[in-house]
Amino acid sequence: MNTGTDSSSALRSLPAWLPELAKSQGLLMDALKANRAGCYTDAQVQLLERRGRSVLKKGSTPALGALGISLIGFLFTLGVASRSQDSEVVTGPGPEVLFAAPLVSLILMVVGCFVLRSAWRSWQNLRADLRQNRISFVEGQVTLKGPAVVDYISSNRPENLAMQERYAYMVNGVIFRVDPKAYSAFPGSWADSRFRVYYVPSCNWIVNMEPISRMFPQTQ
Repeated sequence: MNTGTDSSSALRSLPAWLPELAKSQGLLMDALKANRAGCYTDAQVQLLERRGRSVLKKGSTPALGALGISLIGFLFTLGVASRSQDSEVVTGPGPEVLFAAPLVSLILMVVGCFVLRSAWRSWQNLRADLRQNRISFVEGQVTLKGPAVVDYISSNRPENLAMQERYAYMVNGVIFRVDPKAYSAFPGSWADSRFRVYYVPSCNWIVNMEPISRMFPQTQ
């Protein structure tokens, strides 16, 4: 069996619009062969690690801020308490404030540690998937789950992180969070096609897509 000929035939049978779709979604069509074999290419690993570091930074920044505020709160409380003990005259915040300040600081510390731990765990899971070539796929029609595309195009406003969480694709029950620009670019001549979607299982990040066709065999 000539696998090289079969692979070339499979690529030639792909629709002409696939490169345009891949570009609009930030995908690497050259990596399809590796993805079908259950592997990531080096270029995909670099892109995914860059994205993972960006997400880690966004998740860590508020957590580190909360930890910093909690530390300042503890130091403030200790300073005020020690000053009150050294002075015979009671000045400064009352006992209610001295009780509430460390409590709020403790809550912020717990929340900050939880968020930081969650962000770091997600980063470690992503790296483990990439190192061990854990790649999954799902087949079906892509359904847009979010605002109407026409509303996104007409709004010309920068999207913050909370808004970006609203943009997603759903394929056979699996939800993929996507970039708003990719979301707005998806409607096209390919929109009604059925796809095989390759993704990183720990975070459901799409790494590639190809239409399901009877013209060529699909293999893992």
